[in-house]
Amino acid sequence: MEFRVVQATPSQRAAVRWSALFRCVQRLEQATPNTSVALILIPPQRMAALNRSYRGKAGPTDVLAFPAADRQPKRDGSGDIALCPAVLRQRFPGQALAPLLAHRFVHALLHLHGYQHHSEAANTRMEARVQHCLKTFYGAHYPA
Repeated sequence: MEFRVVQATPSQRAAVRWSALFRCVQRLEQATPNTSVALILIPPQRMAALNRSYRGKAGPTDVLAFPAADRQPKRDGSGDIALCPAVLRQRFPGQALAPLLAHRFVHALLHLHGYQHHSEAANTRMEARVQHCLKTFYGAHYPA
């Protein structure tokens, strides 16, 4: 399994934490050993451009997941994740950023595994899986 943070994070320690969370989700999803994910931290302007190009929606969103095209239709969890911390800060003022980032990162990883939330039932299943992954990773220290 390969994981890389494309844009520099505030510290090497943060990159190690992202990698550990990635490995936890990949283990829970029984990913193949050749799974590869790139996490790209981007500003709102870049996220708005991606959101318009790929989803046809105006404005930035907090996270987008792009499954690896060469592995379709069977998704193995590989792909790229664009995450916009500034949008999360704006949408959830006063909340700690680290748990929000972890939640959205896991959400995007699950999209790379084929999870969708086009219905209320699917959304409920996906959110339950996100929570399971986070609780497994954080254990007693889960910042819910």
